[in-house]
Amino acid sequence: MTTLYLDRRDLALKLEGQALAIYAAEVRQTTVPLHLLERVVMRSSVTLQSGLLARLADGGVGVLVLGGWNGSKVASIQGASHNDGARRIGQYRRYDDQQWRRLWSRRLVLAKLQAQSRLIQRAIAQRPDLRHPLTATRDRLKSARARLREESGLSIDSLRGIEGAAAVAYFGGLAALMPESLGFKGRNRRPPRDPVNAALSLGYTLLHYEATRDRMPARENSR
Repeated sequence: MTTLYLDRRDLALKLEGQALAIYAAEVRQTTVPLHLLERVVMRSSVTLQSGLLARLADGGVGVLVLGGWNGSKVASIQGASHNDGARRIGQYRRYDDQQWRRLWSRRLVLAKLQAQSRLIQRAIAQRPDLRHPLTATRDRLKSARARLREESGLSIDSLRGIEGAAAVAYFGGLAALMPESLGFKGRNRRPPRDPVNAALSLGYTLLHYEATRDRMPARENSR
């Protein structure tokens, strides 16, 4: 399956049979068969009819629109949803359960730190010349994971603090791996100030969209 990424200005999309036709300055540029598409990402000014959006949604093709300054505004279309009051009420009850939220948040942060640690450990094996900064990053992540395991009563604010400190260490380790020409010194956004952060921001946006779309069958609230 394919992602169609549109980042040129003044494009137009039209449905032609079972294909998506792309026009620029009213000149037909190319077509993409609908059955090959998994998602369409629009980063520029694109003209299309609402019927086309409905056809894409009906065919299971997601649409992600990035607008505003540096793509800070996001809209997505994922197809029709169905009401499921009992399930939604159950979600609200979970949200109101402070103990459940705290334990689940701890689990998520721990999983995130474990994944970061695995990446840094692989980097140490592949880049022995950077062993010193990467080992320092690994040790800081290890310390954060140990605190999560040993202190089961951590509050949500404490979890955020641990996650934030670990993120600083992690991105510091990534900075050591990047060429100086990219100007990556750590995470920044809105707007991202270097190519690495631009790629990270786009990747996180697409990942959030995919996670939200995959949760649609369960009708979970993504907010």
